[in-house]
Amino acid sequence: MTRQRNLTYLFIILGLMAVGGPSYGKEVIHRQYGPHVHGVAQLNIAQEGETLVLELQSPAINILGFEHYPTTSKQRELVANAIAILQTAPPLFELPSAAACQLQKADVDTPLIGRSRKLVHADIKARYQFQCHSVNSLNSINVNLFRKFPSIKAINVQMLTDKGQSMTRLTAHRTIIDF
Repeated sequence: MTRQRNLTYLFIILGLMAVGGPSYGKEVIHRQYGPHVHGVAQLNIAQEGETLVLELQSPAINILGFEHYPTTSKQRELVANAIAILQTAPPLFELPSAAACQLQKADVDTPLIGRSRKLVHADIKARYQFQCHSVNSLNSINVNLFRKFPSIKAINVQMLTDKGQSMTRLTAHRTIIDF
């Protein structure tokens, strides 16, 4: 329980770093998880012991091509397909096989599956938790989001691990995060 609480604190700190502090006056209908820039996603990585957590945040337009409540059956199908893709972490995030990481949990959250039809700028958030049995071999992550979602042009990465903290920016031509 302490490890889970520590990881939660790490994500709170990473989130505050990404947002840059409190922002007042935002309308609720925007339902964002932080800065909202089309073409740019945020990936927070926290590793403590054998636990690795990846948290992806992106404007829905980067993943779906729209960011409002789905009004057609085609849009609803796009949302369902995107959620299904995002819930399968291994093809999206390639971890070294020597690290023996097993996906424990994958969650996708977006207001686009709710009932609020007043959304203007929706985001999608996905969170993955892995158990890595040989954490010393966890030295990189290959991020394949650019292939699946070509509207993502850049991913800002913040990482906090047992080895330290770092930040980097990924593009379609630079997809590997080194620890």
